[in-house]
Amino acid sequence: MITLGLGDMAVALSLVAIAILASLRLGLRMERTLLWATCRTVVQLLAVGYVVHALFALDHPLPVLGILLVMLVAASWTAAGRPRMRRGALVARTFTGLLLGGGLTIVIVVHVVVGADPWYAPRYLIPLGGMILGNAMNGAALGLERFERELVRGRPQVEAILALGGTPVQAAAEAEREAVRASLVPTVNSMLVVGLVQLPGIMTGQILAGADPLVAVRYQMLVMFMLLSAVSLASGISVRLSRRLYFTEAWQLRLP
Repeated sequence: MITLGLGDMAVALSLVAIAILASLRLGLRMERTLLWATCRTVVQLLAVGYVVHALFALDHPLPVLGILLVMLVAASWTAAGRPRMRRGALVARTFTGLLLGGGLTIVIVVHVVVGADPWYAPRYLIPLGGMILGNAMNGAALGLERFERELVRGRPQVEAILALGGTPVQAAAEAEREAVRASLVPTVNSMLVVGLVQLPGIMTGQILAGADPLVAVRYQMLVMFMLLSAVSLASGISVRLSRRLYFTEAWQLRLP
């Protein structure tokens, strides 16, 4: 495996400079944002690297579960910030969706497919768990935002169903379907072009590390399957649980 030194990473930063120059040239006014994002990327990844390195040395389940809990809380808070509905009301529902959808996927992947030993092995649980929760977060965020938008756009139809004696479940059914469908679009699109247009991160990383390309392909298949599962479950559960927030006890539509 080729090791990247400090000099190599300094050269890699020139790629950020290219993006900043493009922003200046096109008048995007994103220079500060790009610098801030770059700084956060460096600091956060270095912090994670040191934490994971320490976890390998500790070899204890509690710190590993603590890291996953922090990821889960951060993902829930972030996903709940997309809709206009008050974030505090959505966080618990999003947390439940990510816990059930992401948690089930993590258990199947890490303990059934990969067969990690011990079960809390940080080498498997943290990177795979982070990947699953991160994509589940994006799916839940897209689903919640689209659900709210569909209720706003289809307000006359929703209120007509309620006026005719329909329940909130019936009135919001189409909005829920559209929301979950929208949350799956990025993942499905990635699955349609994987290997043709792009070689995803885990596959590229394994090949660069010297792994057999056919072995890397199997891991990439596993990644795509687990992301599809996590996104569909997390989005579906989060949207379904949030439905109640948009209707009063008297079955009236309540938009933020």
